[in-house]
Amino acid sequence: IPQFPNPNDPIPIGEVWENSEGIIINEKEEEVAQGEVGELLVRTATMMKGYWQKPALTKKSLFKKINDAGFEEVFYRTGDLVKKDVNGLLHFLGRKDYQIKIRGYRVELNAIETTLMAQESVNEVAVYAVKNNDETVSIHATIILKKNWTEKITEEKLKTSLKKELPFYAIPERIFFMEKFPRTGSGKIDRNAIKKEINHIRI
Repeated sequence: IPQFPNPNDPIPIGEVWENSEGIIINEKEEEVAQGEVGELLVRTATMMKGYWQKPALTKKSLFKKINDAGFEEVFYRTGDLVKKDVNGLLHFLGRKDYQIKIRGYRVELNAIETTLMAQESVNEVAVYAVKNNDETVSIHATIILKKNWTEKITEEKLKTSLKKELPFYAIPERIFFMEKFPRTGSGKIDRNAIKKEINHIRI
């Protein structure tokens, strides 16, 4: 009987390219076993040595370890969460900076974005974490609605719909609406600018 892949499983993205090395580490910066999830680190002959005049960013972006021969090996932290299957292929599971811990649960912010984007009324979405005054973390979402939907959709209607798709701890505490997102120089959604703008509006 032929075996078909589960459509909900992540699609393999392949292997680390030739003449390079990749390792996967957990939060304790220990290499994980096959099948376990962790951050992908890569090491190549042409890899950068660091960021110009930014030692803090360099330290944050690079991982160093001593090999069995006593030599230092330097890896670049990709920020990609992956796992390796029995065939040695990598499966992409999301971005490390899009993963947060809330109420004791790990939450993938991009999974919430995907669920919101599946709503018929939503044109574009940004989901992000917000630190509260008591040092706890909340999930907020800001949405651009499709034309002709602006007067039909409310925050409560979206939350009600999300409750059918997401666990309770992944439901955004607040959902805001904007007509246009601020963007970085590369055209990506600027979530930090969104948070500042939303706070300004609320004040």
